[in-house]
Amino acid sequence: MFDNKRTVYVPQGDELDIAVACHRLQLPLMLRGPTGIGKTTFVYYLSSVLNKPLVEEVCTEDTLAADLVGRRLPDGWVDGSATSSLRHKDGAVYYLDELGEARPNAMTVVHSLTDDRRTLDVRVNGEVLRASDDWMLISSYNPLYQLQNNVKPSTAQRFITLDIPFPESELEERIVSEVIKGDSLITENVSVKKYKNNGNVPINKLVKLANDYRRLAQSAESVGLREGPGTRLVVRTAKLIGYGLSELRAIEVGMINPLTYDSEQKVGMTDIARKLFR
Repeated sequence: MFDNKRTVYVPQGDELDIAVACHRLQLPLMLRGPTGIGKTTFVYYLSSVLNKPLVEEVCTEDTLAADLVGRRLPDGWVDGSATSSLRHKDGAVYYLDELGEARPNAMTVVHSLTDDRRTLDVRVNGEVLRASDDWMLISSYNPLYQLQNNVKPSTAQRFITLDIPFPESELEERIVSEVIKGDSLITENVSVKKYKNNGNVPINKLVKLANDYRRLAQSAESVGLREGPGTRLVVRTAKLIGYGLSELRAIEVGMINPLTYDSEQKVGMTDIARKLFR
């Protein structure tokens, strides 16, 4: 557990706005970046902004599906972290920290919770849990770890993906200064941007862009791009644009980031997008 009143995060960009958009659109969010840069702190702060309880699972190489779903012990059934989060009728933030380290069978649970149905089949109990409208799934991982290969394309493409970089020097100095003075974090209020809904989502251009990326993945110029975007990513990118995000930013977090972390690939894919979206 944590103290909502003392957990304050200073955004580096629009990550808070995009996270709130994902909550409202019921889209799962992936935070990607090196260790110790504030991904978990960001999730703590987001849960306080949303006024939702936080249920956290710190994934390790020993994390199994049973840790997420639950298990039957001699004294009776014990919920796992996912099951526990879903039982909050008014919603919760469910956070899977370092998802890339979890065992493969845990990913089956993640897949169930990241499709549009947002359900969890607890077969041993004969129940199906459905996420409330205010429930949100957030995962994180360090793409520099060798274990990040466990985040397969089939999993990565289920998330809107935000890259969290190291903070700029001035901000990092400020954070360090506040922490060593004994404050938990910088205490300032951060407002959430209000987006204006966009009723003219360029669906035909998004589909064309997706096909361009698919051709790139199949070509000799892909330089390791594992696959192109599935229709799920196209749909979710369209939802972000409809919510009010700029077209290029929605494409970045909705299509490009889930497909690659490589900086050269990201630049090349952004250049392709700029030809259609100016």
